[in-house]
Amino acid sequence: MFEKIDTIFSTVKGYTQRPALALWDILLGHQQRVGTVGNLCEIGVGYGLTATVAATYLRPDEKLILVDYPGRFRQTVEDAVIAHAGAEAWRAVEWNAMDSREFRRGMTAAELGPVRWFHIDGEHTDEAVSNDLDMAHDLLGRDGIVCMDDFFSMRYIQVTQALFRYVDRHPDRFRLFLCGFNKGFLCRPSRLRAHLELIADPAFQDAMKERGQPCTLYKTTFSAELDCYGVQAERESPFFGPDWAVKDRSVYL
Repeated sequence: MFEKIDTIFSTVKGYTQRPALALWDILLGHQQRVGTVGNLCEIGVGYGLTATVAATYLRPDEKLILVDYPGRFRQTVEDAVIAHAGAEAWRAVEWNAMDSREFRRGMTAAELGPVRWFHIDGEHTDEAVSNDLDMAHDLLGRDGIVCMDDFFSMRYIQVTQALFRYVDRHPDRFRLFLCGFNKGFLCRPSRLRAHLELIADPAFQDAMKERGQPCTLYKTTFSAELDCYGVQAERESPFFGPDWAVKDRSVYL
């Protein structure tokens, strides 16, 4: 599958990093293997790179909900999805050319959900991020994943602040389990352990290597303080633990 994603990365304009798409491939592939069901949703589509990637994972009974204001690249996105995922995938796209706040006011969760993959790359203000996370909460299924774009981006520092504030206000809604390559990944609190185990498994790093993205995992404090992994391009070792025990994997989970 990653060969196809690599082709999309090379031919469709967008700003998501190649290693981040390797993470998408691993996580979306895991959802397929374990039978996670639901639609896919993206807030902020732009030229369609990540929307096209998401479209390649659609099952016959699923739809891809796209929300983009003003949606001026709709034809570009349509062409990319048809070229790489097929005409059937485009027929499964629900296009909404509007502000995500307007979309949320008119949406019916029963019609749109459950969602198993929710990518947020819309307006980069605290208000908009909070709105989009509220929408993700309304729609996300039990085993779904939220992916926040520009997390820890120096250009959009406010996105990181907005996400942490939101999780702080609503600890019962989402937990951050992985961050890296300008993406933050969240899940339902009840599924945190399962997602952490997925990342902790050596097969995760093997899968990144297979996609040409060898990486180092970081977990440098107690799980009670922050139960989340950081990932970046491979540095001095495959795993970096807390400063007092750099290679101690006892805090892995």
